[in-house]
Amino acid sequence: MEAPTNPLIDFLVGVVWLLLQTDPSIIPEYSIVFNSSEVLDQFFVTITDMEVTPGLYDVLCATTAPTLDFFKDLPSPRSYHWGVYIIVMEKLYCGSATSARGIKKRFTQYESSMALPSNVQKSLDEGYSTTHKGVLLRIPLPDPVNTPEYRMLILALEALFSFVFWTMVDKPSNYGLLHMRGWGHMDYEGLCTHTCPYEGHGLVGLPLTTEQRVVKAVRQKEHVKEYDRFRHHQLWVNDREKYNETRRKAYWKIVSTTEGRSRLNQARMTYYYKAKADDVEEKSGLRG
Repeated sequence: MEAPTNPLIDFLVGVVWLLLQTDPSIIPEYSIVFNSSEVLDQFFVTITDMEVTPGLYDVLCATTAPTLDFFKDLPSPRSYHWGVYIIVMEKLYCGSATSARGIKKRFTQYESSMALPSNVQKSLDEGYSTTHKGVLLRIPLPDPVNTPEYRMLILALEALFSFVFWTMVDKPSNYGLLHMRGWGHMDYEGLCTHTCPYEGHGLVGLPLTTEQRVVKAVRQKEHVKEYDRFRHHQLWVNDREKYNETRRKAYWKIVSTTEGRSRLNQARMTYYYKAKADDVEEKSGLRG
């Protein structure tokens, strides 16, 4: 492993910031803690012992996607370190480890088939085997006071590498994040179905000021609305039949309630009387 260069830090800050700004699925806490690219950059500056796999920046800047050989050569974990790792099964899974015992402990769970991601377990059941487990980036365990913030940083980096290396399960929607994909063609399939910034994972103990809690409440409402719009748009683009069926179900769910029927009848009667009034005006010559 080696210390990250300034160009690599700039790359990671820029792409994480882009992800936070363009992915509506990420929960609001991330935009509260990392509320500017300068703040995000400062988090990297304070981690003096961060290490990355050798040549990572060159791989990220290459015009062609890395082959499986790159992932098979990733170094092994070190005890009591957090970080982002890759599981190679000829399919790829990108994860992160932010528990008290770090990446090495997480790898022992893979070896003993404990708490495996669903698609990793499915691949094992289909006859795949794990050919390598390696680390892309790691940091020493942070001070307990700063644990929530640095856990969020590692989870954001997991999301970055998941989308740039496209270790995601292919979907027609491409998660609405095709712009994050590093290259058009990959020599492997992905196994990730989502990333942790979509969840509240690891946020226990996150210290928020009163002002930040107010901002969180507002953004939470905005987040739900924006994500619903995003989800419906993706469904409309990629599966029109399912979209129409969803809309029909939503419609009948509304009108099946007493209040819903009342609103529907009121809307119909309002339209009926307005049409009648317009017709009377036109026939009596009162209009224009």
